[in-house]
Amino acid sequence: MAGAYFGARAAKGIAEKAKIKDDLLKSLKQINSALVTAHGACNRFLTYKAQLTSQLMKDYKASKKNWREYLESKGQVALQPVVANFVSLPGIAAPIEVLSNQIYGEIDLSPKGSMALITLCGVNSTLNGVIERRNILIEEFKKLGGFNTEKFFHTYFGTHDTKSSQDSKYSDLMHTIENEIDDGIFFSMLVSEELELSGKKALRELKENYGIKDINLIKFDMSAIRGLDLIPNDDLYKDWLKAFPKP
Repeated sequence: MAGAYFGARAAKGIAEKAKIKDDLLKSLKQINSALVTAHGACNRFLTYKAQLTSQLMKDYKASKKNWREYLESKGQVALQPVVANFVSLPGIAAPIEVLSNQIYGEIDLSPKGSMALITLCGVNSTLNGVIERRNILIEEFKKLGGFNTEKFFHTYFGTHDTKSSQDSKYSDLMHTIENEIDDGIFFSMLVSEELELSGKKALRELKENYGIKDINLIKFDMSAIRGLDLIPNDDLYKDWLKAFPKP
């Protein structure tokens, strides 16, 4: 009887260990798939910024700075020619919903990674709406005309016009687009980093406890991109990061 009992326990232990191994293998496979999607999302935001909004915002900020200096000097500073950029922006299709479906209930992500994913989902739902509102406002500008008047510049740059109330809608939309795209880049990279940590943990257990060597974690080299002035500085997110102190 005792032999049968211990034999049954041993068999149960073997079965449980095999299940843990299978779960780890499944988890690593899911993490690799999610890493590909997270990298793809980050690449969408980076490409959008590089091709569409980076120079647009630099030009807008430079013209706005000159306009403010002109106002503050009461016309003593020369006003540089302002060419309003009325190019409509397309929507952005980052695979955030796919990523969230791959992670939620399937991958054991840290609280930091989970909150980054929640924030990323918010970016995805907000950004296209803001882009569309800017496109609508551009069409309204085109109908009104008068692009070289002080009244238009006040509206375009969101500055205070002594003859009327301040209208900062366009300026707010421009800066929101810039911030949301940076959020998309930052939080998709952060989700990738947290996925990689989960993957390394699973990989280590498989190699140390089960002797499995012929399996790897997908890695993406971001070193070249980091030198292109496209990735937002971590300092912009220091308050958010304070909620997750390093161990």
